[in-house]
Amino acid sequence: TGWEALVGEDTSAAVDKWRADSAEGRVVTMLKHLTTAHVGGDWGYYLSGADALRYDRISIPGISHAAASTGLYATRRTFVRAVLHASGPAGSASETKLTPLSEWYAFVHTEDPAYDAITSSWESHGLLGDLTSIDGASAPYASSHRLITSESSSYPHGSVAVHGSSPQDASGNFVFEPAWRYLYGVAP
Repeated sequence: TGWEALVGEDTSAAVDKWRADSAEGRVVTMLKHLTTAHVGGDWGYYLSGADALRYDRISIPGISHAAASTGLYATRRTFVRAVLHASGPAGSASETKLTPLSEWYAFVHTEDPAYDAITSSWESHGLLGDLTSIDGASAPYASSHRLITSESSSYPHGSVAVHGSSPQDASGNFVFEPAWRYLYGVAP
């Protein structure tokens, strides 16, 4: 049922989701709108044919439940990169992954109540590298795809993505920005 809500494919009698109402269908609608409303943005770059996404041009992130969906989506579609914040991927760990594991990255706080379950899920799904702390370290974090932090935060679960609980330095810059850039493959 989660897959049907995500992409609009009829996979379950429990859900009656039309393509246009699925998460993917709404993204296609938004991109089609942006191609005419903001022509300079080249939003058509992400579209292929009628109502289809160019997965090979898209990085897909998610936090918490959305990160679990990111994992499921990246298992069944070929994205440039999949980034999971504060969650493990949904779906079977043994399922063949169309987005190669070399393009899966993840980040969690050690004080997240689900930390053990999240990091165990990363392990069972085969995310690359050791659990690697970003605290006091610099990219490329031993080339690991499984990053952790113990940085002080009022809400550890939300802090690993841009959020009001994400720690900032004295100048107001996000402490995790170098890690986020690494996760997304963006140059410093």
